Amino acid sequence: MMQDRLLVLLMMQDLLVMSLMMQDWLVVLLMMQVLLVGLLMMQDLLMGLLMVQDLLMV
Repeated sequence: MMQDRLLVLLMMQDLLVMSLMMQDWLVVLLMMQVLLVGLLMMQDLLMGLLMVQDLLMV
């Protein structure tokens, strides 16, 4: 699951670089937004993992 998200982020990064080279600003903004959402989702995932870890420690 985590690997899939990382793969998607890497693909987004590639698209971002390509669109920067083409100077397609709308695409760039869209990709930035998607990247931000992806990072937020990963942050939520990490927080969830930490909470589970805390529960297991008790």
